[in-house]
Amino acid sequence: MERVNPRVNFIFFVLVSGITMFSLNPVILCMSLVFSFLICATVGMQLDEKKMRFWPFVPGIIVILVNPVFSHNGSTVLLFIGDNPLTLESVIYGVVSATMLVSVLYFFICLSYSMSDDKFMYVCGFLSPKLSLMLSMVFRLIPLMGRKMKEADEAARCMGMYKSENIFSDIKVKLHVFSVITTWSLEHGITTADSMDARGYGRRRQSFYSVFKFTLRDKIYLLLILVLGIYVIFGIAIHKLNVSYYPDIIITKPDVYTLSLYVSFLVLLISGVLLNKKGR
Repeated sequence: MERVNPRVNFIFFVLVSGITMFSLNPVILCMSLVFSFLICATVGMQLDEKKMRFWPFVPGIIVILVNPVFSHNGSTVLLFIGDNPLTLESVIYGVVSATMLVSVLYFFICLSYSMSDDKFMYVCGFLSPKLSLMLSMVFRLIPLMGRKMKEADEAARCMGMYKSENIFSDIKVKLHVFSVITTWSLEHGITTADSMDARGYGRRRQSFYSVFKFTLRDKIYLLLILVLGIYVIFGIAIHKLNVSYYPDIIITKPDVYTLSLYVSFLVLLISGVLLNKKGR
């Protein structure tokens, strides 16, 4: 979503991820899984890229295998493993939970891929300037600490502090290097805080410059996703999308309102894909 305001982008992923996490409705989860792949593709990912590999399916498979072993609820017994029954309901519940987990993980991958550090700080700066400052310090400090750690380790190696025949001595040197870097990072943080305080940060309302513009298209899209998202969330809150898995699988017969919730969530997902494709 390169041409979409980062705030709109962030709210979209929060809505779809939240709806997916708080609903065990199989229709909602299937749509989430399919469109999480489509959205990842539209933000520029390919299946052979590192971030897009199928690692999110690993915890999903674990959930599918583990849930029937520890959950023996359900009235339809498939077989007995020792004295423990393996029920159809526990197997299906494991599959549904795994679908939810994989979908949310892929939504988070899409979010991390489409939201760079400056975009994320732009969103947080709108919510809280102090939070934005803290995040900007963290984003800068983490790679800086890595470089300083490497420099300190190389200096210790040049000074002959490492002894190849004594592993405990090497561990002691590593801890010493870590202690030095920790002390440096604390001093660096205090210096930065004093510098920002000297500039009057936090004493009055701050304004900040941003390259991101909130256009009419962003306003329309934000209104659309908020209306659709809140409509679906309200349906979940009044239990219109509830599905019972224990002791029996009970799916309420869909009525017109339930179908409208499915359509609304589908339109929400499709709008994200189409606008993302248009923006690129």
